Amino acid sequence: MDRLVSTLIEDKHPIELEVRTETLSELSERIKGGFVFINFTDTQGGTEIGIELDESSKKLTDTILKKDIGTLKIVGTCEINYHKVKCHAEINLKTRQGLGYLELIDDRYFQ
Repeated sequence: MDRLVSTLIEDKHPIELEVRTETLSELSERIKGGFVFINFTDTQGGTEIGIELDESSKKLTDTILKKDIGTLKIVGTCEINYHKVKCHAEINLKTRQGLGYLELIDDRYFQ
């Protein structure tokens, strides 16, 4: 298995959500669109991945964004270095920082 993927599935890691998105309304639009960027900050140089959000994440997150407080819980999928993974993230809305990890859901490319 790829070293980066094996590292990110081992434990929770510090993350940042949408570092280039400046306002809460921009972030809300990104989430409604179903695609966000999460940066794993503790890898060499950082690792930014694009996450396709699942439907429940889009609905729950929209409710939290309207309140402008709390913790966002985001779940979605992506492919990283030929591995299909699910990303789980909990992010403080005020700081846009939190913890996240990957879950391997398809490793057929390397079997």
